[in-house]
Amino acid sequence: MKILGVDTTFVIQEFVPRKVYELWGEKSIWFVDPRIILFAQWLKDKTGSTVTINDWCFEGKYQYSGFRPPDCRTGAKLSDHRFGRAIDVKVKNWDPEDVRQLIRDNWSYLFHHYGVTTIELDTPTWTHVGFRFTNLNDLLQIKFYL
Repeated sequence: MKILGVDTTFVIQEFVPRKVYELWGEKSIWFVDPRIILFAQWLKDKTGSTVTINDWCFEGKYQYSGFRPPDCRTGAKLSDHRFGRAIDVKVKNWDPEDVRQLIRDNWSYLFHHYGVTTIELDTPTWTHVGFRFTNLNDLLQIKFYL
């Protein structure tokens, strides 16, 4: 998929749930901030590993790790996922804290180029990455609550 002139190895189904893709097809991209896709590609290239967001289209179990429509019962009602501004990534053979540290170590570069503004701490098997406007000059690191 080409995003903002950049070729990526992802397909749009990896960022939206099955029902959204079935209704909107390739136009589902309308619901996803393009910076998320560019960031996911950067993460995949930087780690040299498989990066999973949604994998329902590959017979996997994840479908709400990207955009979440209004009727989705997963997560908070006003989560950045609902606005297409957040993803939960799983990086093969990487601990979520190691992924968070990679983001911290590259934050000034990521912020300027990809708009990464937020990560959640202590997520057990994934790394939440958000692109919300914070008006901060630093990475917002928030506590995840189950």
